[in-house]
Amino acid sequence: MQTATIMASIREGVELNILGLNIGIDPLALAVKLPGIGHIGLRDPWMDRSTWHKAPVMEQVSGAN
Repeated sequence: MQTATIMASIREGVELNILGLNIGIDPLALAVKLPGIGHIGLRDPWMDRSTWHKAPVMEQVSGAN
């Protein structure tokens, strides 16, 4: 019976599977993967890197006449 498995990949990061529970680290997204909670990270690793430094754009809406 296998109780622990380690997986490493570019897209998924490093994961440790213990008795069916996955715990891991995703360095591209600066995230942690926890069983029962999921993926908790600071950014989307597949987002266009040129948009990382830009603030969200706020649109001004004119009043109804």
